[in-house]
Amino acid sequence: MDGLVQQLQTHCSKIVAQGSPLDAYQRDYLKRMLPVLDYYLDIYQHCLLFLESRLSKPVEEATLVDYGGGHGILSIVAKQMGWRQVVYIDVNPAAAKTVSVLADAVGIGPDVILTGDSKSLKKWMQAQGEYPDAVAGMDVIEHVYCLDSFFGDLASMGQQAPLLLFTTASNPCNRHVCRKLRKAMRDDEIGSSENPNFFTLRYEYILSAFPEMDESIAQRWAHDTRGLVYADILAAVKSDVPNLLGDDFNTCDPRTGSWTERILPISDYKDLLQQYGYALGVENGWYNTHHWLFKRWIAKLLNRIDAIRFAPFIILSADASLGRELFDS
Repeated sequence: MDGLVQQLQTHCSKIVAQGSPLDAYQRDYLKRMLPVLDYYLDIYQHCLLFLESRLSKPVEEATLVDYGGGHGILSIVAKQMGWRQVVYIDVNPAAAKTVSVLADAVGIGPDVILTGDSKSLKKWMQAQGEYPDAVAGMDVIEHVYCLDSFFGDLASMGQQAPLLLFTTASNPCNRHVCRKLRKAMRDDEIGSSENPNFFTLRYEYILSAFPEMDESIAQRWAHDTRGLVYADILAAVKSDVPNLLGDDFNTCDPRTGSWTERILPISDYKDLLQQYGYALGVENGWYNTHHWLFKRWIAKLLNRIDAIRFAPFIILSADASLGRELFDS
């Protein structure tokens, strides 16, 4: 793995340079990854080894989906670790271009690169007459618009529901993390980090869809439809049924449905997955120990505290076979 780290660092450095075929956002994303690449590779390797330990077959015979793969480094690591087939998918075509460029530079990468969501993935899998043995998503599950249909799509791709694993920094038990994320949510919802902000987008959409509506009523509907995309906002107003999220902060981009680092209780994940026969497992993440001196010492000290309220991220795993054992017992 050390050789792969060096290759990735070398090629990522070249790719982020001016003149790269990638857009500015993708270059900046890789640039931010470079100083902490060792840390993320530790996480990816850990997660892939976890999935490997739960498989009913060798990885050399297994198919992995890198869902919401972004830069695609998880796909590259998975191929390095011997997975037979790695299918990369992301809704952003620019991200898919990133993994293509990086894989060409490194000489190893996903076998299939797709753009789209879980429904696109399901359609492709069914057309190929196969199904994934495992689905992994790094820092993506907190952005998925409708987790119910998302888990339903993943669970129904084949005769056997795949293993699922997701990392998320939206740890509902870490108060410090939640404070930071809720500030970001407020900035997206009513602040200036998004221009126009999400509230304004909903308000302007409602006024355009219902030009006869009083502005004060439109403002109320804009408030009451937080967390909905345009089509669902339209349905809510027409049916006179507001969304009224229980959480005071979670918000999403009404154009795309992408949540701002949505924070969900662990029990919500458990209940959603249980509908599809999955048993949920939760593992604490760890802090980056690839620092020098004082920072490394602090990180190691924090990592010895095995408590979810201190974890910088969590790992959610779901196994349908364990779910069947629990439900049958």
